[in-house]
Amino acid sequence: MHLTEKEKELLHGWGSLILALVMIAVLLKVPLKEPTKEVVFALVVVFGLHSLDHIVFWTATKGMIKEVVRNAAATEFDSFAEKISAIAARSISEAKHTATEMVGDLTRSINTLVRAANDCGIKRIYINRLEAFADVTEAIRTAKKTVRLMGIAFSGAIPFEVLVDRLKKNEEVDKLDLRILLLDPLRSPGVFRTFLETTPEEVRFIVRGRGPKKGKPDLETLFRQTRFEDCRHAQDVTRRELDNGAQFLEKAAKFYGHSPMCWLVIADDTAFFEPYTLGKSPNQQNSLLLGQRMPVFAFKSTSDTFKILEDHFAKTWRTTDMTLDSIFARRKDRFRVAADLFKHRASWFEKVCGALSWDGSEKRAWPQQACEDDWSVSVNWYENEEGSPRLVGVLDATVRDYSRDGMSLLLKGFSGDVRPKKGDLLKLNGAPPPEPHLVNSLTQGFWNEFLEIKWPEILVDTFDPWPVGVRKKKLSTVSQ
Repeated sequence: MHLTEKEKELLHGWGSLILALVMIAVLLKVPLKEPTKEVVFALVVVFGLHSLDHIVFWTATKGMIKEVVRNAAATEFDSFAEKISAIAARSISEAKHTATEMVGDLTRSINTLVRAANDCGIKRIYINRLEAFADVTEAIRTAKKTVRLMGIAFSGAIPFEVLVDRLKKNEEVDKLDLRILLLDPLRSPGVFRTFLETTPEEVRFIVRGRGPKKGKPDLETLFRQTRFEDCRHAQDVTRRELDNGAQFLEKAAKFYGHSPMCWLVIADDTAFFEPYTLGKSPNQQNSLLLGQRMPVFAFKSTSDTFKILEDHFAKTWRTTDMTLDSIFARRKDRFRVAADLFKHRASWFEKVCGALSWDGSEKRAWPQQACEDDWSVSVNWYENEEGSPRLVGVLDATVRDYSRDGMSLLLKGFSGDVRPKKGDLLKLNGAPPPEPHLVNSLTQGFWNEFLEIKWPEILVDTFDPWPVGVRKKKLSTVSQ
């Protein structure tokens, strides 16, 4: 059967349109999973553009140009109209080529993503935990062999009580290899995570105290923070369900003291994984809580990634010895446990407190190292008037911390009310402590050097000891 050029154009156009409509119906009616949905969508775009080109753009433009030219000139200019139409046809053809290239680029990008996802064993990517809710809870309800749950407290989008409810509805729950890992908040990583999800003002109260208890950690404020309450809630849910007959939880739950690294649910042949981060988006500045905002990845059991996640869980489980009974015992003794923790990690918690109070700009060229050995040294105190140091006296000093180019000292031994001020100079007496003293290697360069006081700026006070911050000052800039 021989078709004219016009009939071919119509056949191509309407055929492409019908195919595009069929694929749109498939997208609307059939619940396709990623990446199949993206491939079908790309084909809809290709066939839709093809049909528009053959049915609308070329036919309408060609006819319009001919009509305008015919109406504006005599019939002998028909050949001129044909030339103009040919120019328009080339323009449309170029536009079609550009659109085809764009669709081709999109298709190639999708194919690249599909191949990469397949190589990594990714079954699906969810925007966040909320989008993954249905698949995660259904996977737990229908699991036949293995369930692994790992999180801080499973609060928020997929609550812990919902996961336990799905386990209770699982007909194979008594046969499941079930293990649950939740965070012990009374460990350094748990307290640090709490600080990150607390206002800087509250962190200062927790670390430094307030009111009549200033100088001692405010543990009551610590225990009121959302992260502690979430962890307590997960513990209470576990205990309540056990008391109500959910015996499958009796040996299933442990409470880890490691740094929280991921939110993880493994149900038979699928691992749902969300990485934990310390950051948050500018779009969530009104929320103090971290987590629940990163994508959730579903991995197939045949992938190396799945096996890595299984091993990650297994190592955390084996190195965790805190059971449900143990965690409730620690809760009862929480003030003593927390006080002991703050005593041993005081210098680090103080650093974290100071860092979280900053406005985000790093003002120090070199990070500070806390001096935890109460290292004491005598210092000469000089007034520095017009670059000519004048000895005022000898003081006792305790090193609080130090960096590559400065120190923080507590000065004692004053004979009156006058205190060193900003711009005065200090010089350390003696020699660095012998090895293996921790500060030796980093403080070698402070001896026989003038140290300029950078703070405080006030002149008179009654504090003793008196805190100052000093920085090395080149000898060439100071008269000896």
